[in-house]
Amino acid sequence: MKILIIEDEFVNFIHLANLLNGTKDVVIEGPIKSVKGVKKYFEKDCLDIDIILSDIRLSDGLVFDALRAVNCEIPIIFTTAYVDYTLNAFKFNSIDYLLKPIKREDLFDALERFVRRKTATSKLSVISQIGVQEYRQRFLCPYKENMIVVLVDDISHISTENKVTKIYTIDGHSYHIDNSLDKLMDQLNPKVFLRISRQYVISK
Repeated sequence: MKILIIEDEFVNFIHLANLLNGTKDVVIEGPIKSVKGVKKYFEKDCLDIDIILSDIRLSDGLVFDALRAVNCEIPIIFTTAYVDYTLNAFKFNSIDYLLKPIKREDLFDALERFVRRKTATSKLSVISQIGVQEYRQRFLCPYKENMIVVLVDDISHISTENKVTKIYTIDGHSYHIDNSLDKLMDQLNPKVFLRISRQYVISK
């Protein structure tokens, strides 16, 4: 896995590099410290980058300006000290939004989510080619002051009560979601999810 780190403070780059140190098959590129640097980097062939770890406030502006300019489609884990940019971050191909100081378990949880998503995307590509219906693979849910991506594969069940719908994951967490159960059943694979009542959908 080739990881590009965009970070204007060298101490934070070293921290991320140390967290990744010793991880099998991980190659680190960077750091890139500025919006100008990101644009210049993407002028060359960077198709071999698998995922980006990116700060948001760089030495000469916001990384969003650079990502927008180069039309970046590479998955990104944002690493920042600010909560202000959460919604903007998810306008890009964002895997997670981690607040500094970055913890090893949070970083590796996000990387694991990326790997699962990449595998699911590959499977969907094959399914699409043979003309089989595609179903929802993830949800973007509010979590504390941020947003979090919840993979459908991690859902244990979904419930609704007093017009409030929640999805529950196999690790015991729950997240609010705007859709009704009726709409969700149109988006979820019926071979995987079963509606057992007006209030509950479970994963088989």
